[in-house]
Amino acid sequence: MNKTVTFTMASTFLLLSNVALAADIAKGNELSVKCIGCHGATGIGINKTIPNLAGKDIAYLSDKIKAYRDGSLSNPVMNSMVAGISDSDVDNLASYYNSLPSQ
Repeated sequence: MNKTVTFTMASTFLLLSNVALAADIAKGNELSVKCIGCHGATGIGINKTIPNLAGKDIAYLSDKIKAYRDGSLSNPVMNSMVAGISDSDVDNLASYYNSLPSQ
């Protein structure tokens, strides 16, 4: 397979994976109120030590949130912020932050 076909197929897969994982962006916006203090109102961290969330891949964001929720990633603030959040709300948050323009 040539490089163009491989690249096109990979790009299509990534695009479709975000579409398939897209959830309720409006609900994610509501849920993001807890996140604004550190990640900013636009998904851009308030300082360089806090990651930007705006425009990130939905699957990446969902995986990170779930890892903080189950404790496989350890950060006392993040672990407490996402404790008890449902899988659907994780997807809603991830979709919301994915919808924001990155910088």
